[in-house]
Amino acid sequence: MATLCWALFGILEIGNLIEEPFTAYESQRRPLLPLTEVCRTIRRDVRAIAQYAALAQNYSTPTIARGEPTFELPDGFRQLRAVLATSAAVATEVSEAAKKKATGGQDA
Repeated sequence: MATLCWALFGILEIGNLIEEPFTAYESQRRPLLPLTEVCRTIRRDVRAIAQYAALAQNYSTPTIARGEPTFELPDGFRQLRAVLATSAAVATEVSEAAKKKATGGQDA
């Protein structure tokens, strides 16, 4: 009976930990999910990246930079459908031209 109670209370405690992971604590009153430490690590890494980018800019070394977008999304679904239709038509023409080139210009 004691073993059964121990197992059921263990399952209940696991359920409580899964239900509310941000308010659960270990034995030393430390949170199970150390979000403060994770946020500090992210902040430190982002600052290091920004510092490296500033140094690279000062010494004119190449870095990975974000370029201008080559394609802008349309404002509405109608415009999106029109863009997709024209790109599908162009793709069909290109594939037909490639087939013609592969067969030597002869129709099968």
